[in-house]
Amino acid sequence: MSRPIKRSLLINGVTRTYLRVAPAGDATDRALVLVLHGSNQSAKSIRRYSDRTFDSLASRGAVVAYLDGFRGDWNDARVMSISPSRRNNVDDVAFVAAAIDDLVAADNVDRTRVFIVGFSAGGYMTIRVIHEIPDRIAGAGLISATQAEAANFIGSQYMSAPMAVTLFHGTSDAFVKYNGERARRRGLLRVGGMLSAPATAEYFAHRNGIQALATQRRIADDVWETVYEEGDRPRVRLFTITGSGHTVPGSRGHPIAGRSTRSIVAAQVLADHWGLPAPEESAAAR
Repeated sequence: MSRPIKRSLLINGVTRTYLRVAPAGDATDRALVLVLHGSNQSAKSIRRYSDRTFDSLASRGAVVAYLDGFRGDWNDARVMSISPSRRNNVDDVAFVAAAIDDLVAADNVDRTRVFIVGFSAGGYMTIRVIHEIPDRIAGAGLISATQAEAANFIGSQYMSAPMAVTLFHGTSDAFVKYNGERARRRGLLRVGGMLSAPATAEYFAHRNGIQALATQRRIADDVWETVYEEGDRPRVRLFTITGSGHTVPGSRGHPIAGRSTRSIVAAQVLADHWGLPAPEESAAAR
């Protein structure tokens, strides 16, 4: 695995940056994993907050890129967002697309194997990305982020496109509620709230055309997996983590955000779902 390298791009007159971690060697047709941080974070801090668990995907042959939001945030999928990126009308979708193009050109990335995962506000941004440019993304992960209700959803005008989505959510998340949030009042306007984590999984299952009932299984003392699948349609999975807070599964807990779980590692679960080769297989391919 290479040392992190910071790269910059000029998007509509705004300089944007990301950190890139790549496998050793010069293999072609690599997978790409984009990681979007939470509010008031950065590429550097989400790498630390997740205990560098996403760096480990380089050992599975993937290029990993941690993108920096605009002033620590994103112009995400929520109508109610008041982030600096929203107030300045920053085109974060264009940034994601440009980062993909940059990494395809520089790092032998396979355009058909581009994946994205977002934590918290980065998850809301991920939701916007997979609604606006689904043809650029092969699969998505949402950590501590849920789908906005229709009145609060910027992407409601976009057509549906099947997408494999994996969600992780703690039942004790105090920042993004597992059971959803009601609408909030902003001035004289009232906008929709946020769906629950289970309703978000169901939303994406229906978006994929899955009508079958979900199946559930307990995979650890504190983790339940809910799976929506039907035929060859892209699957939707929800990992419900009992007692976990606003954290990345597999990382350490946080004194304010709450405890995490070590029963599963989100990065490795996603890598398995996305079909990234095991480390020894990846090394053999080089």
